[in-house]
Amino acid sequence: MVLQFSKAVMTEITKISPTLIVLSGLPGSGKTVLAESLSRALSIPIFSIDPIEAAMWRAGLAKTKTGIAAYEVAQALADEHLRLRHSAIVDAVNPIEAPRAAWRKLAAKHRVSLKIIECVCSDETLHRQRIEGRVRSIAGTHELTWANLLQRRAEYEAWTDPGWSWTRRARHPRSCLRKR
Repeated sequence: MVLQFSKAVMTEITKISPTLIVLSGLPGSGKTVLAESLSRALSIPIFSIDPIEAAMWRAGLAKTKTGIAAYEVAQALADEHLRLRHSAIVDAVNPIEAPRAAWRKLAAKHRVSLKIIECVCSDETLHRQRIEGRVRSIAGTHELTWANLLQRRAEYEAWTDPGWSWTRRARHPRSCLRKR
């Protein structure tokens, strides 16, 4: 399904270039897997919040100080690529309006297309298994607990912008892709 999704996005992206692609959704919803697939298929760099934030922690910044700063770094990196008329992929939770507005503003600044892909894991059992079993290779990062995810889910606001929603379901062998 990821390959089919990549082809669908690639068809859309080749119509309008450069493009800012923003993948959003709760941890464990498949953002990074999809971002990496798109990056490989389209040869577009990914700016992911988790490795940026982990680098800040390794440099000695307090974990309580890096959330907004990591988004600022990702925006600066994407800004530079868009300035050069290159596309960019952003992999970030984007739980509330403030970071979402920043991506809209960045796309408008460079007069590029903004493609939003909200990733959702609709099966709670699968989502919990993904969170509790995941071990990422990001040096200095910590893994989220299910309790942490539930807290973040309570604070997460669904996107209302036009875009795609990519829903992963455990009971069905395929994921569901639909435009909003």
